[in-house]
Amino acid sequence: MQLNIPWSFNWKTVNPACTHSVRDQKSCGSCWAFSSAAMLEDRLCLYTNGLVNVRLSPEDLVTCNVLNGGCNGGMLTETMIYLTNEGIVSDDCLPYESGIG
Repeated sequence: MQLNIPWSFNWKTVNPACTHSVRDQKSCGSCWAFSSAAMLEDRLCLYTNGLVNVRLSPEDLVTCNVLNGGCNGGMLTETMIYLTNEGIVSDDCLPYESGIG
């Protein structure tokens, strides 16, 4: 089986509507929450051809996902279990504040 993998790929060119800005986790070890929220929001945007284009809340994952350690880090498996069982709210509903203090 031969894979046709391109030599280069620019996400911003291919899917400009589904490209989001870089976010700041501040002084909290919440990179796991930001990357998980971004992964899901990108998948939703792609799957719906841009019809569902929402910023999801890393704060939801940091403060509500008791399977992970909040600002002390998290694991992908536990995060996917939480997202599957509980879902996630939008950033408008629960803005990020964990890195503030």
